[in-house]
Amino acid sequence: MPLIRWGCLVGGCLVLAACQSLGGENGPATLQADLTRYVVQATEIQAAEQVGATKAVETIVAAQTQAAYYGVYNQVLVATVRAGETPVPAQVRVTGGEVEGSLGVVQALEFLQVVMADRINASDRCALNDMALFDVAQTPKIYFTAVVNNMPSGTVLEVIWEKAGQQVHRTSWTADQSSTSECIALELTPDQVAFTAGDWQATLLADNRVIKSVPFAMIESKP
Repeated sequence: MPLIRWGCLVGGCLVLAACQSLGGENGPATLQADLTRYVVQATEIQAAEQVGATKAVETIVAAQTQAAYYGVYNQVLVATVRAGETPVPAQVRVTGGEVEGSLGVVQALEFLQVVMADRINASDRCALNDMALFDVAQTPKIYFTAVVNNMPSGTVLEVIWEKAGQQVHRTSWTADQSSTSECIALELTPDQVAFTAGDWQATLLADNRVIKSVPFAMIESKP
């Protein structure tokens, strides 16, 4: 498009200059001066368009980067607000596919509502909230929770706890009986690992197979 506009502008300049030369006494000199002036103006216009296009691209990239930052920040704020409510955790489904056994096709392990929490129901160990941000001074326990379907007896579930990318603890639990649907909650306490502010992550494994990683953060609130 800029090339087309350039061509049209130069062509128009030539026609205009030619017409002016017909009525003047010094036609060639006038034509040369006009043509030079028009070429300079056209060059300046094209350079200005290129600068404007470059600035527009830079503005778009900067806006996209800022939008991504605020998107992550908004997720943390939403999780913080939800901490004081009775939530309905998102339906997250993680399966390992069907397994062929001696009795035919066996339903595979299925993990739903995989969330971090600081409160669980004592009777069934189901999560009572969905957290992404924990206050160090006000959090006695952190739970990695999920609803597990089709869990055979002897299934070993583990959670690897990491801070800033480094493993700091490992929690393990073994199913003592088979179940079609059961809540699980593997916990972390300050007695096991000191709760300190920073970026954390918990990763669930089932029989040494990684199921899902959930990032979260700890903060120290000011008095």
